[in-house]
Order: sequence, then C-alpha cells, then structure tokens
Amino acid sequence: MTSAFILHRWPYQDHSYIVELFTAEFGRKRVLARGARSAKNKWRGALEPFNHIDVQWQGRGDLPSLTQADVVTSYPLKGHYLYSGFYTNELLQRLLPEHYPAPELFNDYCNTLTLLSEQALLEPVLRRFEWQLLSRLDLGFSWLTDAVTGEPIAAEQLYVFYPEQGFVAVARQPSQALVLTGQELFALADFKLDSELRLKHYKHIMRAALRPHLGNKPLQSRSLFRLT
Repeated sequence: MTSAFILHRWPYQDHSYIVELFTAEFGRKRVLARGARSAKNKWRGALEPFNHIDVQWQGRGDLPSLTQADVVTSYPLKGHYLYSGFYTNELLQRLLPEHYPAPELFNDYCNTLTLLSEQALLEPVLRRFEWQLLSRLDLGFSWLTDAVTGEPIAAEQLYVFYPEQGFVAVARQPSQALVLTGQELFALADFKLDSELRLKHYKHIMRAALRPHLGNKPLQSRSLFRLT
C-alpha cells in the first residue's frame, strides 16, 4: 500500500475518475479510478481532497488502474482553511514534477493539513508551506548569504530580493522595491513572524520567489479568497 492524498480528479467516461495523487514515494501520480463516480462505488467517500488514504494500483503505462483506496485520516477544512487547502494542492500540482519522490514534502503537507484542520493562524501556516515547497524542490535561496558576493548577510546592510537569486546588498532603496535590513532577514530566516509587517514582508518574498515557477497562468485557488 502507498500513502497518498488527492490533489485533483477529473470525470472520465460515464462513471470513472482520473485521479491525481500526491505520494511520498512516487510524487505526483495519475491513476484511473474505474466506476468511482457511481453512487454505490466503495471508493466514493475515500477519493476526496484532504483525505489521507492508503492506495494500490495495477498496470503499467501512464494511467494504471486503482485497485484499493482506504481512508487513514480525514482533515475537515472549512471556509478560508478549505480555500487554503486548495491553494496548497494547486501549488503542488504546478511545482512538483511527476514521479518525483518527496517524502519530506509529503510530511510537510500532512503537518500543514493538520494545522489547517485545527484552524491555526492561517498566514504563518501558508508561508511556512510555501518555503518548505521551494526548499524541498531545490528552488529555495539563502536568507543568510548575499546572492552576488557570497558574503554573509550583515545586520546593518540593506538588501533587495531578486527571484531565482536571493538577497543582494544595495546602497540605497531602488524605486518600488522592498528593502530589508540584514537584521530583519535574520528574523525572517528564523520564521519570527510575530508582527503584521513581518508577515507582509514574508508574503511579498514568497510571492516573488514562486512567480517564476508558476508561470503566467493565475492560481485558481486565489480567486476563492476574493469571492468571500
């Protein structure tokens, strides 16, 4: 059996689903759940987002057939916590390569769903997952080293963040750029998001860091927040 979560599913033919799984061992994996749309199908309740399930599949090629799906844990999410769960799923769909083993990221995702189901403070939970996702996929950057010079970040120096590079020292503030002191970067590196301003700065950095990897297509899950 393989531990998995449902990232997304699509109707297929009259009674089936194509299901995109997130697994620790195989990364993103698509399977065919035959008959799963039928009201009497034994997997109907299991193949829902935010269910931790044990699965098996059979067959070779790009779309093997699901043969088993048992719920291990269910994470009930509501309101903005539900939308945030969809947001984490969409990030995984967009950034995690197919068949890329990611056991640490799988555990990060489990912990994130636990916090969302407990209705923990939302912004820090999302920011931590964004950073974990980038780091586990080797898309991260150093909070403590100048991306150009390789020198350690200095507490009194000013820095600007550049996507796909990191923090670079500047003599003065460029127009329309977020500039932070090294001391502030030390706090963000330790995830000390203990003020609205630090949360805002961390979110700004994560949005910039994710943008090159997400491409031009907007995230559908973000639109859910704008509707409420």
